[in-house]
Amino acid sequence: MIENQEVKSKRDLLSERISGKYPDKDFSDDEALFGQISDDYDDFDNKIKGYQEREKQILDMFNADERSAIFLKDMKQGKSPWTAFIRRFGKDGLEELVNNEEKLQEFEEAEKEFLANAAKSKEMDEQREKNIIATQAMLDEWEKKHDMEYGDADAILAVASAIADDLFMGVVKEETLDMLQRAMNYEKDIENAAAEAEIRGKNAKIDEKLRTRKASDGTVALDGKTGNNMAPKPRNLGALGRYGGEGNTTIWERGNEKRTRYNS
Repeated sequence: MIENQEVKSKRDLLSERISGKYPDKDFSDDEALFGQISDDYDDFDNKIKGYQEREKQILDMFNADERSAIFLKDMKQGKSPWTAFIRRFGKDGLEELVNNEEKLQEFEEAEKEFLANAAKSKEMDEQREKNIIATQAMLDEWEKKHDMEYGDADAILAVASAIADDLFMGVVKEETLDMLQRAMNYEKDIENAAAEAEIRGKNAKIDEKLRTRKASDGTVALDGKTGNNMAPKPRNLGALGRYGGEGNTTIWERGNEKRTRYNS
């Protein structure tokens, strides 16, 4: 019995292909999917343009002297460049180059430049090897510091490498600028969030005090302190004050009488 196989649409196939190329992105939205396709087309067009320009330069060189193309072909096949040069340009051509007094100074300058570039290239290769060793050690420590699995940093480096490739080709993507902007403003955003949280906390305390104050009967204490309904502390009346015994009530308070002031 032949099982029915699901036939995927062209959109689904394209979405799977793009998702495989960019596993960290979500292309469930058409805007994101076709936006990425547009970016890829722009990147592809720029690369093709660069290839075409370099190809034209090489073709112009070959058209100026076809022996140049044959000479490079011999070198590509692993033949000695000197042998290939003599085979294509002749021994006389080599002797002419060596014995040409007018060109001798130019040849010497070219030789110095070659040796300087060779020395610089060797120095750069040695420094690169040292940098790679130091970088690998730093990545191991960085992953441990951030509780990451071994190799997780490679995904971040892949993004950085893609950005470097784009810049090399003269391409700057909007998503790259958005990502760099968020990274540059991260510390400031954290500070702003902390300040906003502090303000919200203070406002919450003020609201709580206001609610507590509204819950009271609103009576103002005689001592002038709001929110305190306790009677003022009785004045010391000396012996009269001590007469009341327990509780230290005055004679006026015991008899529920109101004390009247008489003018002499």
